Amino acid sequence: MHPRNVRIRNYAAALACCALGCGGRTVEDEPLANNLPPWHMWGNGQTIVVNHAIAILITQTSQLARISYGRPESWRFFLAARILDSSTDNAGVPDAGQLQVSWRLQIGLGRAQHTIDNFANFIFTWVAPTNPVGLQKYTSQVDTPLLSDIVATSAQTIDTIVAQDIQLSADLDFTGGAVPVKTLTVELDCFFSPISHVRPEWYRCDFRGNEDHGS
Repeated sequence: MHPRNVRIRNYAAALACCALGCGGRTVEDEPLANNLPPWHMWGNGQTIVVNHAIAILITQTSQLARISYGRPESWRFFLAARILDSSTDNAGVPDAGQLQVSWRLQIGLGRAQHTIDNFANFIFTWVAPTNPVGLQKYTSQVDTPLLSDIVATSAQTIDTIVAQDIQLSADLDFTGGAVPVKTLTVELDCFFSPISHVRPEWYRCDFRGNEDHGS
């Protein structure tokens, strides 16, 4: 059965359970105004100021995403970066430069945990007098390393990961240019979503994210 049909079937079953066994929702069932939905940390955005360096100078983000799902699931993802602003020493004229964004993914399941330091890499490169502001990169797929170092075509492209727990952060490195731009302001966004999202509390008519009122 197609995953979308599975989701529809399971969600319909949850609603039927509510209609038959829960007697409708009361005021006490409504989420409190200051309560966050369970998926609050499944997506996040941060604005980072990155200093220029002749040698490698890594700027690390804080945690961008944190998921503790409580059970195994397959997850899709979307990663994005955009240059919002730049400052320059070159009489207001942008110089050449390069910005690298390396996404670090940590996944866990059962008793196992694995860290992928370069889960995805974005490399922005521009030449003078191009203004890098507005440059954007995004992906919902990544390439694996070569599965065999003696087979040049052995890398694979993946668009899902398998995990119970997920954490995501990023490293940014800004180099290049004889008269360097002082700083870049970079916006990073990430989104995660399980392929089949059926929550046990739905069968108790407990919709903590108010998702039964979505449109």
